[in-house]
Amino acid sequence: NARRDWRTLENMMDEEWTKIRSMREEIQSRAWRAQIQQITVGIKQKPEEEKTEDELKGLNQCEARREIKSIKAKEQAVERKKYIERILATPEAQRTGEELKKLNQFEAQREKKNIRSKERCVEKKECIERILATPEAQRTEEENLNLRILFIAKLRKNENDRLRRMRLKRQKRDLGLPLRTRGRPPKQTMVVRKFADV
Repeated sequence: NARRDWRTLENMMDEEWTKIRSMREEIQSRAWRAQIQQITVGIKQKPEEEKTEDELKGLNQCEARREIKSIKAKEQAVERKKYIERILATPEAQRTGEELKKLNQFEAQREKKNIRSKERCVEKKECIERILATPEAQRTEEENLNLRILFIAKLRKNENDRLRRMRLKRQKRDLGLPLRTRGRPPKQTMVVRKFADV
């Protein structure tokens, strides 16, 4: 019994160490990405004539890596979505243990991602409010750089949301589905509805 308990304790310690190591690697990766992003934004803000060859080369490499990573992530997301849709199309009684495991993992990852996304939005909002509350003459270069990064990210997000809405609208129009109307309906429609209710 003592040997079994010792093995159980060793397994628990290994699991905890694995979690700590993965958390440390994630923190280091985030710090590295943030540093690279700050350097990249700083280079982009420079005039073209002030950029050195090394800076231009590094900027092109970062853009190329980001493009490759984005393409791979999109391909993996499409494959994962198709796999989950295939599982959901299968009756629940006919799903295998592996499929149920994958489905639970997908739901847990999506929930974790949504929570982290909400936390990140709150952190960005607090950071912007804190920097804007500081007088402009008293802001450091790092704060000004962070403010530019956050505003650029916000503009990029708004633009991507606008393109996504246009794409969905185009798809609905091609499929013949009713489009969502914004704002107050026209007066003529309101009159027709009024008489229809009577």
